[in-house]
Amino acid sequence: MVSVALFSALLSIPISESPTLDHLLKIAIKIPLMLPVAGLSYELIRIAGKHREASRMARALSAPGMWLQRIPTREPNDSQLEIALISIRKTLWREQQGSLGIENLGDAPYEVFANTAGINLPLVA
Repeated sequence: MVSVALFSALLSIPISESPTLDHLLKIAIKIPLMLPVAGLSYELIRIAGKHREASRMARALSAPGMWLQRIPTREPNDSQLEIALISIRKTLWREQQGSLGIENLGDAPYEVFANTAGINLPLVA
């Protein structure tokens, strides 16, 4: 939101008559402004986090970020959990096998994995 507000205010008017040159000049202006925008955004997030419970304005500022966090942090469904369990079991099996799981076939080495039924390792030690 900080970059949108700043760049809309600063770069809304054309700098050059040539569209290509105008675009390149605006990029050249935006690149050095990335660090101040990131710093200002960090400070706003920090202040909003500190005052989130007491201030409606802080909650309003942090709401879009909180909504975005819901996308990658959903609870996994059963099929995703099953894949994760198979993956961790195969990884643990590979560690247990060490170099025994590697065989040579001509010039290219390949790894031999047990099937999921053959991987019988506990997930919790």
